[in-house]
Amino acid sequence: MNRILTVILLLVTLVANAQNKVTIDSLMEASVNSATETQKAEALYQLSREWAEYNFDSAFHYAVQLNQAATNANDAHLQGLALIAKGLAHDYNNHFDSALLYYQQAFELGIANGDDEVSSKAIFNQGVVHFYSGKMELAIDKYQEADAYFKSIDDRIMQAKVQNNLALIYRRTQQLDMAKIAFQNAIELYGQPTGYSVNVFSPLTNLSAMHVLLEEYDSAILTARKTMDIAKKLNNENFYVLSLVNIGQPFTKLDEWDSAFRYYSEAEKYLDESSPYAMRFYVPTGLASYYLNRNEFKKSKPYMDQLKALGVPKNTDAEHTYRLMWAKYYKGVGDFKNSLEQLEIAKGLKDQLVDQDLLRKTTRLEQLYKKQQRELEIEKLQAQNTSKTLLIEKTQLKYQLLIVIVVLSLLLSVMAILYFLQKQKKARVEQQLLHEEIDSLRLKISSISSDLKLDKVEISRNEEGSLLTSLTEREIDILQIAVTNKTNAEIADEVCLSINTVKYHLKNIYVKLGVSSRLEAREIVVGSS
Repeated sequence: MNRILTVILLLVTLVANAQNKVTIDSLMEASVNSATETQKAEALYQLSREWAEYNFDSAFHYAVQLNQAATNANDAHLQGLALIAKGLAHDYNNHFDSALLYYQQAFELGIANGDDEVSSKAIFNQGVVHFYSGKMELAIDKYQEADAYFKSIDDRIMQAKVQNNLALIYRRTQQLDMAKIAFQNAIELYGQPTGYSVNVFSPLTNLSAMHVLLEEYDSAILTARKTMDIAKKLNNENFYVLSLVNIGQPFTKLDEWDSAFRYYSEAEKYLDESSPYAMRFYVPTGLASYYLNRNEFKKSKPYMDQLKALGVPKNTDAEHTYRLMWAKYYKGVGDFKNSLEQLEIAKGLKDQLVDQDLLRKTTRLEQLYKKQQRELEIEKLQAQNTSKTLLIEKTQLKYQLLIVIVVLSLLLSVMAILYFLQKQKKARVEQQLLHEEIDSLRLKISSISSDLKLDKVEISRNEEGSLLTSLTEREIDILQIAVTNKTNAEIADEVCLSINTVKYHLKNIYVKLGVSSRLEAREIVVGSS
């Protein structure tokens, strides 16, 4: 997976370098031929920004030249930008400590000179560093501080970027409702629906994903269709394919397979080896799921093989889905051994993913608890300068809040454990059903000559066009007893199964025979005899 991402990153870098060559050449010419030190400094700042993502030495070189030009021009604003440019050079090369140092110097310089633009950019970039280094609480604090600055200078684009980045943090920390609101804020600030741009496409795409996670499928489809319109206006094939997939996914969740298939099939036309990994994974997944749902296993196989050749990220929801698809495929073609093996792997993955989710939620609660404790300590220190009565009241209030948080933490933990146990129970039932089908096949081999009623049904089943050909051996056993008007409990005793399992088999029998009662089923059995 890391190798694939590296190759994609290199390709993107090459394309970006080619696209920016004209811009860089123009800026270099401007830096040499500028009439004033201020104009030269502005060109050097843009040059350093252009190079920051691709080459550290070049970016830092132009940042140093910018600092010299700003000093010559005695321009504190440009000196602040020079510090930000140095920070960006380190930032893009994951030198986070150095980047934070330069950003902090730029912030202090901006404060000293009343330069809100420099101060706000420095704070925003500090938030970016904390985000990429995994310090989410610090990132949120910095983004909120930057947002206040951007509002004061009415910079809507930077406000939108703040909201977009906050939404990404909320999404990563499973605060999905807050993520949805932040993405909506970003879209509004960017000027949607009148502003068709790459900037608007990203939060719209993420908002569509939020709707899916929140099971708001109609909203997800409507939002994804907006991204499709933008992709068409931008004439961007990768955006267009991503939009098609984002529309297909909620249709899949709604079990509207024909609609999902239409969008996945359209997306398939634009895929090639240069397409992003995610698109080459999601499109065949959607198409394979469509054919598996229709029990057209032969048609699903090429797409399953594509996923196998592509490689699925280990220990992820994607791998869990992939294993379940193979289990369904093997079961459909009668390979019960491999089907059971894939189900076992899927069950282990699900347990692991549930554990990871529980750990994330527990960690999040611990962070909230520690943050609340930290705020409590700060307020306790501040309250020492007030009256003793006010200090006691605030302390009591905070302790009450802490108790509420602890209680909520315990409730959430209990709910997570119950959810985990429920999933385990469901998995065991599914595994039991599969084992029972396998046992029935073995029973057929060992006792095919001893069960006269089953022989009669086998003769009927072999008749061309009989509906009974779709039934399993176990279902035939249960059907033979059911049409004699015995109760579910009597059937369960006779075939040594639970009543719930008998009900499950009867439901499948009715669906396969296209009937809704035992009387109708008896007519089919009599008619086929």
